[in-house]
Order: sequence, then structure tokens, then C-alpha cells
Amino acid sequence: MVVYISGKITGEFDYLKKFNEAEEKLKKLGHIALNPNIIPLGLSYEAYMIIDLAMVEAADAILMLDGWKTSSGAKRELERAMALGKIIIEERFINGSYEYVQLESPLPKRKRDFTEECYA
Repeated sequence: MVVYISGKITGEFDYLKKFNEAEEKLKKLGHIALNPNIIPLGLSYEAYMIIDLAMVEAADAILMLDGWKTSSGAKRELERAMALGKIIIEERFINGSYEYVQLESPLPKRKRDFTEECYA
């Protein structure tokens, strides 16, 4: 499954580490990770959003990293993913570690499930 990684970047000093760790974790689970950190620095905010939203469209799922709720860009990415019927996964701190939880979507269920693919 192709999973786009979304989360807070602006104002986060360690966002590169968080995104790269999520990418590695997704790869170990057998997924293809679309990490927005591959985009070079120096573009305008809107240019980044155009590229990020295109990556969301190319993905099967979106992973919302812990702290995403305070990011306007992550909220836009989530809205787009939901409008397209993508699988929504949220990173949550549970019992002392970060885990990925698939959220229920108000849209019809897709044929594939994130957890089923992880552990198949």
C-alpha cells in the first residue's frame, strides 16, 4: 500500500526525524511511503501544498503523525484524503509507544485495510 505521511512541519525543530522514522516504520511494514521531506527547500507554502496534495492523490492511505491537529497544511491534506476516500491512519501514543490506528471514515469502506496488509 502507498501511504502519504502528513504532520506538522512549520515550527517543529525535529520534523525531519519524525517523518523519516515514520517512513522507515512504514517500509518495515511492507508499505511504500511518500515522505514530503523529499521536496527541496525554498518553495512557497502554496507550491509545497500543490505537490503534497498531488502525493495524497497518488496514495492509498494517509498517515497523520502525532501533533497534526495544529498544522493547517496537514488539515488540508487530511480533507483531501477524506474527499478521495483514502484510508486514514493516525499515529497515537499508547502504553508508552507510538502506534498506528486506522480511523473510521464517513465514506464507504475501501477494499483494502491498513492493518490487514501490515499483518497479512
